[in-house]
Amino acid sequence: MIDVSKYEKTEEEWNRLKLHRNKKVQDMDDNRKTAWNKPIVGAFVFALGLFGMITMSEYEEAPVWFYAIGGVFGAITLGWGLYALAT
Repeated sequence: MIDVSKYEKTEEEWNRLKLHRNKKVQDMDDNRKTAWNKPIVGAFVFALGLFGMITMSEYEEAPVWFYAIGGVFGAITLGWGLYALAT
């Protein structure tokens, strides 16, 4: 006769497996609920960054710190928007 006791799981192991599986299912559901709006948000943020970069280049009599802040803001939002569009 084959000893099957080594294949039996305790209640604690079953609970751990159930929690792990439920966490995976929950993550998949969360991804499906939020995935549809990611391209919309990405395009909006990209446009906001592009607008910021163009606006900063149009000011002629602004202090240097204004250009620096605008450039950093534009670069970050452009990158974030492209990342959201690409993933």
